[in-house]
Amino acid sequence: MLTDDGYIKGLTVNQTKSGTVVGGINQLAVTSSGLQYLAENSMMKKAYKIFKEFRDWTPII
Repeated sequence: MLTDDGYIKGLTVNQTKSGTVVGGINQLAVTSSGLQYLAENSMMKKAYKIFKEFRDWTPII
């Protein structure tokens, strides 16, 4: 939903017969609209921090 609403970019989500495949974690970026939303929504700030830490922790393959 965040990609669809224009709050993030670089993430790819593909539906397959066996489930959902998410890619582009290393290219994930928050847009200016996303930054504005984060500034106005403290729960999303917490989620942003968690995802940023996850991305920084995940090794580049």
